[in-house]
Amino acid sequence: MNKWCDGDEKTIALSFGATVSGGGDEVGGGAPADLKDLIGGKRVGGEVDDEMIARGWTQVKNDVAGTEVYSYWRKGKHCVIVHFDEPRKVKSIAPGLESSCAK
Repeated sequence: MNKWCDGDEKTIALSFGATVSGGGDEVGGGAPADLKDLIGGKRVGGEVDDEMIARGWTQVKNDVAGTEVYSYWRKGKHCVIVHFDEPRKVKSIAPGLESSCAK
């Protein structure tokens, strides 16, 4: 058995060059200005989705990692990853690679 694997699946999302995403303590340093108000806000889950759509973003996919969710959104050539914690509040928003938001 590999010493790095305890049998549970783990997911790590990385974005090279700008920001690392996947459980760090980042808050909103790389988030677009028009999305920073969603971080740590009152909206949860589907309410955040509705607000993202209202602001012109299109949801591409969701990745679930244990109790956390990474939601990928696209607007033109821009890609962001919205990190939801267990109560489905926005923990962080980080820029993602354009290829991360490809359909």
